[in-house]
Amino acid sequence: NSSTELYFKPGSVRFGQSGDVSLKWGGVPSIALDMEFHHARVKVYFRLLLEALQAAVEITYINFEDAAADPEHNTRLLIEAIANARLSPLAPAASPCTSKPSVEPRLWPA
Repeated sequence: NSSTELYFKPGSVRFGQSGDVSLKWGGVPSIALDMEFHHARVKVYFRLLLEALQAAVEITYINFEDAAADPEHNTRLLIEAIANARLSPLAPAASPCTSKPSVEPRLWPA
């Protein structure tokens, strides 16, 4: 958990007590770690997937204490919670909502 405290407020991101390692003969090793994000009445359970040249996040569950029927409202709550949990907020030009990611998202193989 201490490595996340370089970027997020203490206790915001933590290890979810589970993970997997894939070491296929002749293949690329990969690591999957269950993680949790808890901040500003938003809880996100996700897997951090790591390979030699890429990484991915797979969200498995989100809970909003003040959930609305409007998904856009809930998305704003999530964005605000992540931004508020960061130790140094993203500049508007670097916001994930306004800039194109440097790595294209993809589905993680099962």
